[in-house]
Amino acid sequence: MSTEITMNRKARTFFSDEPILHVPSKTIFLAGPTSRDNDYDKSWRKEMVELINAAGFDGTICIPEFRDKRPFTVNDWGTQVKWEWTLLDAASCILFWVPRSMPETPGLTTNLEFGTYLQKKPCQVILSYPEEAAAMEWMTLKYKEVTAREPSHNMVDAVAEAIEIANKFGRK
Repeated sequence: MSTEITMNRKARTFFSDEPILHVPSKTIFLAGPTSRDNDYDKSWRKEMVELINAAGFDGTICIPEFRDKRPFTVNDWGTQVKWEWTLLDAASCILFWVPRSMPETPGLTTNLEFGTYLQKKPCQVILSYPEEAAAMEWMTLKYKEVTAREPSHNMVDAVAEAIEIANKFGRK
């Protein structure tokens, strides 16, 4: 009689207040609007990480927020941008979740990152947002035009697609 042992694997989380000592090989970068108060416990990213872990992803999740609870300041800007661009360039998959609402989370930086990485890595970018997100017409139009894919409107579908892409494009 054989007994099957299952392990509940968790992805490694990598936050932007942690130095880049090496670039992870199989990654999902969680791109999208970030609250300036930088409270990960209230962030949409926390739910996304839980869904990715529940799906059994065994890579690294790049989270452009601080692990420690403190707001972003002007002094953080240069380091934050360098961290994000380094890991966006290296990511196996860039998962954009854009719960845009005006004026609370306009996602202006998200627009720039989306346009840049949609051109640089179209097969590795996913666009997703809740149905009620504001002002998503341009991003949706460009995403469909460049990738011939539809955006998803729920986190579960977005996570499934992200894991598939990360596994496909992650370095072995």
